Amino acid sequence: MKVVERKLPADAAEIGVFTDKLVEALPPWVERERIRFGLTEALTNALVHGALEIDSAERDADYMRYLELISERSAARRESHKIGVRIEATDTTITFKVRWTGAACPSPYRSRRQEQSEVSLHGRGLGIIYSCFDDVDWDDDGYGMILIVERAA
Repeated sequence: MKVVERKLPADAAEIGVFTDKLVEALPPWVERERIRFGLTEALTNALVHGALEIDSAERDADYMRYLELISERSAARRESHKIGVRIEATDTTITFKVRWTGAACPSPYRSRRQEQSEVSLHGRGLGIIYSCFDDVDWDDDGYGMILIVERAA
């Protein structure tokens, strides 16, 4: 088993660069764009809602202010609120363990929600995450998630 661990600063640009490099290094059997999409969503949620503690209601109320909050809090928390990523790879499975500091994911959002609508105001990102990975699990405290992709038989 190959294991790689990284601590990412609370910075969207760093997350993007990390995700691009990581996806390019995945084995050929992985659907790269699916994983890029899901991992970007998971890390962005960990950043914005976790490390930066910004609620989706901020985005809905005033989008420009929402972007300002991301910029301000990223600058203030860049080094203090890290997002940990651990990748465990075998010949048949890749597991991404994402863990952050800041705010926990509320428990109602930590389960696959079948009733999720594509046009709902909140929770679409979680639907994306669940659709991009073969399995998604949560740490009991809400500060981490486990994303699994399995090689097709």
